[in-house]
Amino acid sequence: MLKKIIFMIVFANIPIVAMGCASDEATCIDLCEAGKDCTGADKTVDCAKTCADAVNTADTTGCSSEYSDALSCASEQDACSTDPELCKDEKDASTKCILAYCSAHANTDECTAN
Repeated sequence: MLKKIIFMIVFANIPIVAMGCASDEATCIDLCEAGKDCTGADKTVDCAKTCADAVNTADTTGCSSEYSDALSCASEQDACSTDPELCKDEKDASTKCILAYCSAHANTDECTAN
């Protein structure tokens, strides 16, 4: 699966955090940094770069609204929660949007493995 899409779906294995504008990037960074404190989290993730890339991908794919909804939901949850049902609808909508874009634009930077 594609790195950028995977990040937006599971947010680099940091529980619950997922998915623009500048406030989305700030929210993403806050969630990412909080997630690094969770048991088993990858503490080497560069949250600023990862979130900038995620917001750019959401903007380019036309999925900013879905991404914002997922971020908003995630920001209301415990950053260390591993409950797959939390924000499921929002994450599913974001994923569906990105996958639809990539089905039509498979060779773009947002849709190719890096």
